[in-house]
Amino acid sequence: MCHSRSTLLLTLVIVLAACDATPARITTTVTDSDTVVVNTQRPTPLPAVVRTRNGSVLENAPVQWRRVGSAGSNTDMALSDSGKVDCQTTGDLQVEARSGSASRTFTVLCRPIATVQAMPAVVLQLGDAPTEYSIGALTAQRVPVYQVAGVATMADTSVAALRDGRIVARAVGETHLRVQAGDCDVAVRVVVEDAVDTPDAIARNRPYETQIMLAPGELRSWRPPAGLTYVHLLSEPALAPNASSAMKFGILNANCANYRQAYRARSCVMTDSSVVAIRNTRAVSSPVHLRLEVKTPYPEGRKPKRVPSESHGNAFCPHDLR
Repeated sequence: MCHSRSTLLLTLVIVLAACDATPARITTTVTDSDTVVVNTQRPTPLPAVVRTRNGSVLENAPVQWRRVGSAGSNTDMALSDSGKVDCQTTGDLQVEARSGSASRTFTVLCRPIATVQAMPAVVLQLGDAPTEYSIGALTAQRVPVYQVAGVATMADTSVAALRDGRIVARAVGETHLRVQAGDCDVAVRVVVEDAVDTPDAIARNRPYETQIMLAPGELRSWRPPAGLTYVHLLSEPALAPNASSAMKFGILNANCANYRQAYRARSCVMTDSSVVAIRNTRAVSSPVHLRLEVKTPYPEGRKPKRVPSESHGNAFCPHDLR
């Protein structure tokens, strides 16, 4: 009989706890942190989640906000009663969120950014280790911003994916990484390559590269396939700073034009009889780094979605929408 009363009492306690709708604590929506970073100059709702004692979320619990601490006099960082912060300048402010008897103090880092800069493209080799990508944020005065709260997404995760802040190559192809921070939206082209062993096997995102030593007077030649081919002759500064200038570099039976000014590069329409040839005219052995790649049309239905050109390398930041 006593056992039955104990079971009934335990069940009643569990039911009462489950029905408890009293605010017990306040957390943020992303991570349970006391610091919130705001990178936009538009009024932004501060993240707050009201929870009960057992951790359940109270969806419609009202939250009141107020500024606390000595930083409350800065009018360039306004806070509304509903929890919207307006960061017109860089600075910190202390705010308190209260719901019922639950309260919590947060530090808001106002770090408005005017632009985001990124490398125009990330080129990965299939099978390589995950690669970091670099994104830089600046204020309107071109001052770097180091605290940035943004969202990064990969357009085609079958080609590349994000893992712990790094890009992981999954398959040969092209996609783009989209980064949204503050009022800015930037897209970075991501290319995954898989090098081939012979120049006649090159295809889109399957380049041929070789690094060799040429003896004095030695001549080497390669036969690329017919079609549009990009030929890069790269020097090896660590071994011979002027290696490329010591080479006689020629492309026979092809229609070519200069492709890069910083080093020897040509874009060529090759024929079945085209030949890429390099001769070492130095009196000593010299290193050669040669790269052959093609840019052919995409197969039907496989062309990736076009990203606006203004978003490559520099973000699109619609400041007029404030």
